[in-house]
Amino acid sequence: MSIPVLGNHVDPNPEGTIALILIEIEEKVFHLGIIIISIVVIIIIIVVIIIIVVIIIIIVVIISIVVIISIVVIIFIIIFVVVISIVIIISVVIIIVVIIIIIFIIITMIVIIIIVVIIIIIFIIIPAAQTSCSTGVPQGTVLAPLLFTLYTADFSHSTSSCHLQKFSDDSAAVGLITDGDDTEYRELIQDFVDWSLRNNLQINAGKTKERVGGGGSPQA
Repeated sequence: MSIPVLGNHVDPNPEGTIALILIEIEEKVFHLGIIIISIVVIIIIIVVIIIIVVIIIIIVVIISIVVIISIVVIIFIIIFVVVISIVIIISVVIIIVVIIIIIFIIITMIVIIIIVVIIIIIFIIIPAAQTSCSTGVPQGTVLAPLLFTLYTADFSHSTSSCHLQKFSDDSAAVGLITDGDDTEYRELIQDFVDWSLRNNLQINAGKTKERVGGGGSPQA
């Protein structure tokens, strides 16, 4: 068995050489273990970092989604509030316009009623108070001819030989008497007298005249 040479030193004890080799092997195993442990630690750190990054990304994504949803909801709420506000404003404006129109109509009606009352007072009530009159309309007022015409409009007579003419409060019975037959003319006069009595109208006999014309001219 040869004696191992370590450098320039010759170890006469072979067991010492084996021990030295074992020491070197143990050191190499120790260094390899440290490297493996370091690699495992690095891998664990990398995995942890990746997990943390993924968690952060997930949290950021979730927060972003929540923020986006919140923004969309806020936008919809703002739009809804704006639309509701516009509708409310339009409704209020419409209500105000309707109220103004109603007030204008009421004021107009009140003004018309006041004007009509004033006209009635001026042209009917005041003259009537100054004139003794129990029926009909008083003479001398502006509306008297119109009212009298309306009051006497239901009596009329018109044929080829006899008819009744009216102008304001004056009436004229015009008849054509042929061969001395004045029956229709007399009946018209009597009917007019009877109608006047029924309607509380008094015929002024002092102003009533009868004219007879010859040669086929009418009698009035």
